[in-house]
Amino acid sequence: MLAARAGLVPGLPLMHPAFYIRPARVEEAAALSDLCFRSKAVWGYDPEFMALMLAALGVAGEDIAAGDVWVATGADGQIAGVVALAPGDAPSALDLNKLFIEPRHILRYTGPVAELREDGRLRDRLLAL
Repeated sequence: MLAARAGLVPGLPLMHPAFYIRPARVEEAAALSDLCFRSKAVWGYDPEFMALMLAALGVAGEDIAAGDVWVATGADGQIAGVVALAPGDAPSALDLNKLFIEPRHILRYTGPVAELREDGRLRDRLLAL
């Protein structure tokens, strides 16, 4: 487990009134891969690009088994996000390999930003930054 070896997770799993962070389960690999794909697609990438991203967005069972993948669940127990770590360039470094949020939770409490998203103006605004 990369995070444990780096001393980053002494008290995990982490609980919060609105969410819970726990290690992913190997049987969740397909669902987590799907979450990553859907989360990336939210931002309007074309189908050709998304097809190229399938392998990169996949969550491997062996990474889960190694303890390098974590999920956030909502109060309802449903998976709300995924994070995966990978070895970094330096011996004691970790890289963020994946960080994806379930699409229904993206921009959930943003008021006016959510309104921009509804009519397609959000992507235009983000691209203009």
